[in-house]
Amino acid sequence: MKQRPLISICIPTYNQPDSVRNFLQLLEPQLSDAVEIVIQDDSPDNATERIVQAFAQRIPIRYFHGKKEGIDKAILSLTKEARGTYVWWFGDDVVAPDGLKQVLQILTEHPDITFLYANSQEINKQELVFPHRESEFFSNRNEVIEYLTSFLGFITATIFKREKALEALAEAKQFVGTAWVNLFIILSVLSQDGSYYFLRGPIFFSARRDFSKPTWYDALEVFSVHLFHVFIHFSKQFSPASIHRVLNYTFAGCAKGIFVQRAKGFHHGLGSDVVSLWTLAQLYWRFSAFWRSLPLLVSPRWLDAFLYKTYKEFTNYARRR
Repeated sequence: MKQRPLISICIPTYNQPDSVRNFLQLLEPQLSDAVEIVIQDDSPDNATERIVQAFAQRIPIRYFHGKKEGIDKAILSLTKEARGTYVWWFGDDVVAPDGLKQVLQILTEHPDITFLYANSQEINKQELVFPHRESEFFSNRNEVIEYLTSFLGFITATIFKREKALEALAEAKQFVGTAWVNLFIILSVLSQDGSYYFLRGPIFFSARRDFSKPTWYDALEVFSVHLFHVFIHFSKQFSPASIHRVLNYTFAGCAKGIFVQRAKGFHHGLGSDVVSLWTLAQLYWRFSAFWRSLPLLVSPRWLDAFLYKTYKEFTNYARRR
């Protein structure tokens, strides 16, 4: 490439050739010399590679094909290989028709931005993920983590200056296997001096998660144990009170998910039994959300199902009234 791109759009993929094709088709009309695309493909076949080769004749793509090593190592590799001033990881989401244009415009107007959060919208849903905030700068790093909480781990929503992340890559390796290497990198960027921006968007569209289907990771372990350890790692870089509020809030949401998914009979996701109550107690005994949720966490699954069914029937009755 003749000059350094402003932004590297980095795509980790595994056995998703159709998603890669659709993404590149939607992105192509928005591309300019300010953008490069970097793809890390861990698929066992060449289906994605053939698609990329066809697009590479028209748009700037750098493609890496390796063995399956997981999302964490792909994030590390992509961030290292990126040449842009900014890095934008992109997951299995759909870019808005003017999403890239909005991002390029704000980064060009404000080159001092070190972190940008790109707001999104669920496909076939009218409301934004964060509907009540306009495009603006965050006041400080503590506001960023308190406002966004676990959404900081939503890879497609986070854009950052690559130079701010490079020193964190080696340390981030200790979190390979947690599904939160991306979150570690983002918190590392935020812990440094800089300016942080919220872009209202929508910048991209995401599909609603189907909780009835198992995922490649155990959600209970990822969102309760691993998330805890990543945030605690940065307790000296952020206000301890802010870290506490973030973990209290995220555990409350996790506990609600545990109850609902167990009530529905799921033995995967937040409904799994991988993490024991004793482990949760050791991590969260200082958090009010743990004690408020404890009655539901210790209740048997049959009681969860009964309580959930009763609650749904009551709310449906109240709506009809």
